[in-house]
Amino acid sequence: MARDHLSATPPSEPAATVAEERKELLLSRPTAQLEPHGIRFRIAYALLAIVLGAAVGGFVVLLGRGGSGSHAAWSKWEPEGSDFVKTRDIANVVGREYRLPSGRQLVAVIPAVPPAVQGSQAVAITHIALAESSAPEDIEVFSTTNSVEYILCGVGSESGRCAIGEGKATVERARLLHRESLELALYTFKYVDGVDSVVTLQPPRAGQNPTYALFFRKDDFKDALGRPLAQTLSGREPFTTSDFPIVQQAQVARLVSPHVFRFSYQQAPDGSAVMVLQPPVA
Repeated sequence: MARDHLSATPPSEPAATVAEERKELLLSRPTAQLEPHGIRFRIAYALLAIVLGAAVGGFVVLLGRGGSGSHAAWSKWEPEGSDFVKTRDIANVVGREYRLPSGRQLVAVIPAVPPAVQGSQAVAITHIALAESSAPEDIEVFSTTNSVEYILCGVGSESGRCAIGEGKATVERARLLHRESLELALYTFKYVDGVDSVVTLQPPRAGQNPTYALFFRKDDFKDALGRPLAQTLSGREPFTTSDFPIVQQAQVARLVSPHVFRFSYQQAPDGSAVMVLQPPVA
């Protein structure tokens, strides 16, 4: 304020008068009271700036953490316990979601770890031979050491052999079974440690033997395992053939068709079984 008054003094004013006024202004200024308050205010403002800066910085950090660490649950349910218990619970929980028009469960889901040829005496399947064409060089062989097999077995059929006893075999029902198979595989890949492939045996038509299997490899579903399950398989349970929208059927066909094979068994020299997978008949 003193400098403002001095600067406003006309240049023609005598220097002595200016000096006297400056002295009187300085003597009359309550410096002993104003200066300490000024220091306190400056300190307070500095502290406030530090606090605000820390708050803004913390907010930015939280935003950064929220963008990278927060995520939606992969599924609404997660199995717990040993790998065997998880596999059993996956079969039971997923199996109950798929229904016939009558409300009965579509198929019983039977886990087999490790995979085996079912019969009066189960024979272990040690390898899977994937023949993507008739050319011998196109055969890939996989160990079943890290594989899980699910047998989808219908009930109520007079002929047995896991055929579904209710209704007729239709494209819609086959796609619903394929959806169930893919869900079983994705749950297994996500929650059961060490599993790198899943085989699901499909129920046959009445009077026939099981012919088709779906073979899924974990490496083919990295994207699906990195986002919530509902983004890969849409729809609400229970799923039935009478309420299976065509859009969802097309989605399942796109995801599953490359993994559908005819299967048969061959005996290995050591007495174990080899599951042979071949492309379905056109």
